[in-house]
Amino acid sequence: MFAEHQVAGFLAVFARAGAWSYAAPLLGDRMVPAKVRILLVGAIALLLAPVRPAATFSLLILAVPFEIAFGLVLGAAQRFVLAGAEAGGQLMGITMGLGFAGTFDPILRESSLPTRRIAFALAAMAFMSAGGFEEAIRALAIPVSALELGEAPARALITTTGALLGAAVRVAAPLLIAGFIANLVMALISKAAPALNIFSVMLALFLVVGLFILMVTAPAFVRDLSAISQVARDVVWEVVQ
Repeated sequence: MFAEHQVAGFLAVFARAGAWSYAAPLLGDRMVPAKVRILLVGAIALLLAPVRPAATFSLLILAVPFEIAFGLVLGAAQRFVLAGAEAGGQLMGITMGLGFAGTFDPILRESSLPTRRIAFALAAMAFMSAGGFEEAIRALAIPVSALELGEAPARALITTTGALLGAAVRVAAPLLIAGFIANLVMALISKAAPALNIFSVMLALFLVVGLFILMVTAPAFVRDLSAISQVARDVVWEVVQ
């Protein structure tokens, strides 16, 4: 038999961890089966429930909405940061003229370019290697009340959403610059040789230039993705700060 405070503590942690897993990157994807997510959340709740303060069923009714909101904000903050790498990959594909290679993504339920999926996959691996899930679980274990939390979640969400565009542009910056130069060169060529089929040349030129830029800037690309993953790992502490 379990005491009331043990059951109430488990349910509170389960609500918080469940909301986090729904909004967190990777775990919150539709491709992850609901049963697997529930099992993971149950295991996390079993581990974290003993470290929480004693709770009762009467207090649990008031605490559950806050726990759910806190978990959602915690997971969404991490997801927004990694979305910067995903948006950067989409910009790279558009710059290289890969719009024709877009396929329907069942997770996003929209058309997605190959560069977008590759950038997100690399950022996700860097996020897991940097201990992003471990830091989130540590943050889930911290007992934070509504009064203590204050404006930290709103500030963290504003910061992450504001940095999303900057991260996307930083990831795709080399290709954006190369694409601008290539467009300028093709514009000059079209003026010098009006009879040239400029559109057939542009596609091949952008692909060649884009592949060359990707190979040259690969180390910087990896560093940018690693930096984004570390920000996604540490953003959880801005929520509970």
